[in-house]
Amino acid sequence: MYGVPKTNLVPNSAIVFGGSGSNRTVTVTPAATLAGTSTITVVVSDGALAATNSFLLTVSSPATQVRVETAADGSGTVVTNQAILSGAPLTVYAIGRDAYGNFVTNLAASSWSLTNNSGGVVASNLVVAGDSKSATFTGASPGTGKIRAASGALTPGASGYLTVYNGGNFAPVIAAITNRTTLT
Repeated sequence: MYGVPKTNLVPNSAIVFGGSGSNRTVTVTPAATLAGTSTITVVVSDGALAATNSFLLTVSSPATQVRVETAADGSGTVVTNQAILSGAPLTVYAIGRDAYGNFVTNLAASSWSLTNNSGGVVASNLVVAGDSKSATFTGASPGTGKIRAASGALTPGASGYLTVYNGGNFAPVIAAITNRTTLT
């Protein structure tokens, strides 16, 4: 008998066979810090004939933290400090991650808020989606703030500072020109 894992989620040494005769068992212990899926194939043989069976093992850890991220499927990144043109929307997602940072789910946050606000950034600049899994920030006036998402007992998360600035036609700037002498 042997096991054939398809990923490093379950190393071969973590597949242990037990029992005797026609009453056998297989114990699979996934790596402690990983989550995901792995196809495990078990082959048994009596020396002359063999039988094969496979199963899909899914390993997940419970979410322990909420992060304010750029993609609903966990493929994005934490929203970092950034400048945003007034009136430009920024949609963010409440992402549940386990203690090792693995994606668990796009969760419905129990609360969304703007924190560390200054200038013209106000609570009404953040509109929460109907399912509470995302929120859209649209700053109307210059200022700064952070988006915070919380969900129950999970550690809440916040974005970096969002700095809203007005667009428009700014006066041109020219660098200092030093005196020069040209000889011909």
